[in-house]
Amino acid sequence: MKKKDLLTIAIILGGMGPMISSGTAFADAKAVPIGIEKQAPMNTDQAKKLEQIKLSDSQLKADDSDIDTWMPNKAVQESVLRNLIWDGILPKDSTVNDITKELLESAESSTTWEIAVDTFSGADLTPNLTEGLQYVNDQIKINLSLSDTSEDKFLQMDWKQLHANVDFWRVAVISPDKLQNPQLLQKINDAKLPEKIGIHSIAYDQGQVTEESPNFNPTFTKTIDLKDQDFFPNISVSDSELWDALKDKNLLVTNLTANAVRKGNVVAYNLYDFTKNSDGSYSGTPEDNVSNRILMRNIKANPDNFYLALINYGLYNDGEHQEINVFGHTYANFTN
Repeated sequence: MKKKDLLTIAIILGGMGPMISSGTAFADAKAVPIGIEKQAPMNTDQAKKLEQIKLSDSQLKADDSDIDTWMPNKAVQESVLRNLIWDGILPKDSTVNDITKELLESAESSTTWEIAVDTFSGADLTPNLTEGLQYVNDQIKINLSLSDTSEDKFLQMDWKQLHANVDFWRVAVISPDKLQNPQLLQKINDAKLPEKIGIHSIAYDQGQVTEESPNFNPTFTKTIDLKDQDFFPNISVSDSELWDALKDKNLLVTNLTANAVRKGNVVAYNLYDFTKNSDGSYSGTPEDNVSNRILMRNIKANPDNFYLALINYGLYNDGEHQEINVFGHTYANFTN
């Protein structure tokens, strides 16, 4: 896969998986599960604007300054430069060498700075990834989005430093196979992070980032057969079909919702109402209304154009440290 722009990937994934959306998107949805409305603080409009700032290789080369010593992560340097240019603090032809501690300390911005770092774009998720961001004026809010195919590099990070240096953070693990023995939530809990206002989350997404639009291919682990059906059938989702990270005993509450998706865009929120069973499985009943009846006809006519995103949600909150939202995304295809 060729190198993609960092913010392009962040926008594709919504920062934490393609099915994670902003609170606004869920504002009018019926029966929104606890925590779903709190997902992904990323300002995608702002991220798209930052993406329009084209930076040359020479602008990203640190060759006559000491920036590599105090802000060592190249992807963070690039994101900071974009934000400085967007805010008019630096001119468009500036380079990372123009970023100084003094400049960051005096910088002012009316927008949240979006910082995106992920391996899909060729970026390196280093242990001290946020080093240097502590010099940014406290008035500026920083939203950090991190993505990779496994937990490995996230487990090596200094989470106390990361949490101290940004206002919001969200992690996305995107893999065609569900991870065995997930450890990231425990790693973060062990850091005893102080409570901050804002959204902090971990998302596990079963699929692959691709070059072709819509830039994400879900891995289907379930099939919903619509043949001879007048309406969406009841479905059952077993405990084994869900991400193990959502089975953590420290999660206060877990639930499941399902969104219908067409070419990467959600066309129906909360298509199913789920009841959790004693064995950890869920029983889903479709919500019968005119909109969903029309959707059923459209899916039956072109089942390959649609799929169902199953979103498992959990909340960690020990009452003393940072509240963390945990999401697990799995997918079902339709047949007729």
